[in-house]
Amino acid sequence: MREIKFRVWNVNNLEPRYWDLSFLYYEEFDGKEPIFEQFTGLKDVNGKDIYEGDIVVKKLIKNNRPYTVGSFNPFIVEWGVCGFNLSFMKTHTCEVIGNIHENPELVK
Repeated sequence: MREIKFRVWNVNNLEPRYWDLSFLYYEEFDGKEPIFEQFTGLKDVNGKDIYEGDIVVKKLIKNNRPYTVGSFNPFIVEWGVCGFNLSFMKTHTCEVIGNIHENPELVK
């Protein structure tokens, strides 16, 4: 079973905080609705947790080493009908290169 945790963004200053289910307090956000992004249960090629809203680029694995072939376009990790849009992780890996709050220019 994967770990249930969230990255929570303060709408006022866009600073992320990382919490599990036992530490979600709205008082810390000045009464504004925070932005919750769920942990996917997966890590990128560098061991970084992958959350909803992260911007990732696909990497192939050859001889146990990740590499980029051509120019994989960065995309946003999102929740879909059948879960997170990371089904390619069976044959590829990925690298988190930013997120939609701090680096929106990466997906334009």
